[in-house]
Amino acid sequence: MSLDEMPTMVLAEDHPALQAMVTDCLIDGKPIDGEFRIVRTDGQVRTVHMTGEPVLDTDGCTASMWAVLRDVSELRRSERAVRESRDSLERSRHMERTERRVAVELQEAVLPPWRGSLRFAHDGPAPLDVAAHYLPAASPS
Repeated sequence: MSLDEMPTMVLAEDHPALQAMVTDCLIDGKPIDGEFRIVRTDGQVRTVHMTGEPVLDTDGCTASMWAVLRDVSELRRSERAVRESRDSLERSRHMERTERRVAVELQEAVLPPWRGSLRFAHDGPAPLDVAAHYLPAASPS
C-alpha cells in the first residue's frame, strides 16, 4: 500500500492522527509510532500499528520514509477483554466488601457486643456463670 492510498482506507476520525504521524516523519524527521483504524475491502474495521522512520538523503534532509504496518486488532480486543474482566472483578470485590460491612453492622446492631462471661449471683451454694459466643453461618461460596 502506498502512502497515497492509505488515507482512502483510514477511518475519517483517524485521519488527523495519520496525518500528524506522516507530517512529523516527513517534515520534522521524527520516527513514527502510532495506531489508527482502517476499513478493509470486505468492510471489516481493523486497528493497525505503524512504525517507521524518515529516509535521509546525502544532505541529511528527509527524502522519503519507510513504515511497517501491523494488524493489532486481536491484541487490542484481548486487552479490552482483560480490562473489562478486571473491572468486573473489582466491582464484585467492592460489592462483596460492602455486603460484608453491612452484615457486620447489622450483626452489631442486633446482637450485644461480647463482654465476657456474665455472673449471676443466686441463693445457692455456688454462683452461676453464663457465657455465649456468636458463630456466623458459613459463607455460601
